[in-house]
Amino acid sequence: MRAESTSIRIDGDVRLRAGRLLVAAFDLIAIAVVVTIASLGFPHVAWAYVDPSVLTYTIQAVAGVAVALSAVAGVAFRRTRRVLMTRMGIDENANKVKEQAVHRIDVEDGPSAMHSAPALVDGRAEGEGSSAPKSAAARWRSAAFASCFLAFTLLVVAPIEMVAGSAGSLVVGVGQVWLIVVVTALVVAAVLTVILAMLPERIAEPLRIVVICLGACCWIQALFLNKNLPSADGEMLDWSRYAKHIAVSSVVWLVLLIAPLIAHRKLAPSRVVPTGVVLVACALFVVQGVGLASLFMPGSDNQQLQSEFHSHVLTERGMFTVSDQNNVIVFILDNYDTEHLKQAVSDEPTLLDRFTGFTWYQNSTAAMIPTRYGVPFLLTGQYPREGEKFSTFLAERYERSDYLDRIAATGATMGIYSDTLGLQYVSDAQAADILYDKTVNFTDANDMPIDSLGAAGMLARCALYRDMPWALKPLFWFYTDEVNNAIVDLDEESNLDLMPYMMSDGRWYRQLGEHGLSLDENAAAPAFRFIHLLGSHKPYTIDENGVDIGTGNSTRELQARGSMRMVGDYLDQLKALGVYDRTTVIITADHGNYYHISTPLKTPATPIMLVKPAGSVDEPLAVSNAAVAAQDVMPTVLEALGADSQGYGEPMWNLSDPDRPRRYLMTTSDGSHDQEILEYEIKGDALDLDNWKLTGLKWAAQE
Repeated sequence: MRAESTSIRIDGDVRLRAGRLLVAAFDLIAIAVVVTIASLGFPHVAWAYVDPSVLTYTIQAVAGVAVALSAVAGVAFRRTRRVLMTRMGIDENANKVKEQAVHRIDVEDGPSAMHSAPALVDGRAEGEGSSAPKSAAARWRSAAFASCFLAFTLLVVAPIEMVAGSAGSLVVGVGQVWLIVVVTALVVAAVLTVILAMLPERIAEPLRIVVICLGACCWIQALFLNKNLPSADGEMLDWSRYAKHIAVSSVVWLVLLIAPLIAHRKLAPSRVVPTGVVLVACALFVVQGVGLASLFMPGSDNQQLQSEFHSHVLTERGMFTVSDQNNVIVFILDNYDTEHLKQAVSDEPTLLDRFTGFTWYQNSTAAMIPTRYGVPFLLTGQYPREGEKFSTFLAERYERSDYLDRIAATGATMGIYSDTLGLQYVSDAQAADILYDKTVNFTDANDMPIDSLGAAGMLARCALYRDMPWALKPLFWFYTDEVNNAIVDLDEESNLDLMPYMMSDGRWYRQLGEHGLSLDENAAAPAFRFIHLLGSHKPYTIDENGVDIGTGNSTRELQARGSMRMVGDYLDQLKALGVYDRTTVIITADHGNYYHISTPLKTPATPIMLVKPAGSVDEPLAVSNAAVAAQDVMPTVLEALGADSQGYGEPMWNLSDPDRPRRYLMTTSDGSHDQEILEYEIKGDALDLDNWKLTGLKWAAQE
């Protein structure tokens, strides 16, 4: 009998050990499956160069699916594990210490009452799903969790994603502002935590639900409801155009904020709603954390989002210095169309009287639109290859060109001033090779003066604009120059060597008057300056005298005249220094009059083109109908500097044919994203749209 009992015990032990091994193997498989599903939420190299305004949203969406699938898989595996352990006769609570149930004690009823009545909390039986009142520590933890979730979503994720994705327009990267962002979020979270923790629990709990739901609404707004969100380009917006967006987002916000409160009230004292919103917040913490982490992942090819790793910032150093040897000055007056200048001269016939030695080419075309393609084209001469996505083109256009190398080979001091150079699409090492090492006006980013309070306030405003419902967005609308002006400490604006270049025509004109042009006495070589100004682009802030009178107080016509007056004063200072005769000046635009459109052109886009070669001084302004284009700027600059222009074409003063064919790539847009690239051939007068012919060549702009 004893032997039989021992045998049964041994068999039971073997079976138990085998069962535990089986469960352990099951656990390993379950963990592997869940991790595999969760890994789907992380970005992969194949997503390189997706448009910055979409990339982290895409990552977050996939991460959200991954988190949901992981949760479902986790529940399924947990239940399967329990069934498996039951079948194997394994007690999962074995060797665990279990506390005895705690019951209410009623002294008057005697000791037996300790086991006869269920515990009561606020008059409700313990079995009804209620819980004991929160301790002080628990209240503070709950308040801190809700506050941190909202602050993280609105004041950390939103501004960091916007700064990272707008590196081509902002003077700072994430590396310069991340600490300001985090401190701002911590301060807001701390204040909100104190408020929530100090309130009575019957008020605090619904408020905690609202705070978490606000964070979730911000995430949903940014991810799903911001379609066609206007860009920060300074245009005064007609918000009535977005009535549908306003209605939809308002309904979504109201439902997501009110429904949980109603459910909480109806289901009380159940903890389903508070627990549910906490679980949602935990999931969104993970989802947004994945998106945020993707911006910093080492080895990633998402280089357009890695501007925070760029070590230099473009400054104003050398902007008002020229050489007494030779100079080539290129002014890019944004959006300035030939028709704009014709109107300006009609309004003020003497506007161009100071432009002696110039030829005004009135039959000109651009190469590409919009600015983010037009300006880098004028520094590279590169078009995308047929069928090539912009993702590849943006990353490789500088490497395909030796234009800047040829300028540098002349020994010329090179100053390039634009907020649209497209360096966010290349690595820091590539940027150093492209521009840092060739120009005089890039400096260490750590030396740039930053206004911490101004940056905190402005970045919070940007975040609110992105994450608030459409009905509230007008309260927080901004444009890019406002952000730059708020972030940079303008108290040091007298030190141009440290001041980042900001495209503010009013400020540029004031500095021209205050500092004036000067000769770089140490320059033993020519000077090349590439100066990008706002021109006739919105916002309209400049009057006809070049004075900044504030956003919305001017018009395109007044600003066009004021912009040309500013350049005229620059020319006068060249004359006063005695170097006007040794200076080649090109005044053009990145493109002509541009507008977002999803169909072929409805009006021509003809950028201004005025050129003065060195040696031409006193001759009055001449007018030419020769067919010229943006691609003719490069050979003109190279020829003026004495560099080899072979492969780039002829300088403009060698061109005379009015019917010379020119190529133009138009980018169609839905108002937020590029759609297609359409090729035009222009032959004849570019001001006549009948001379613009689609070649039939077109392809998708993005992946």
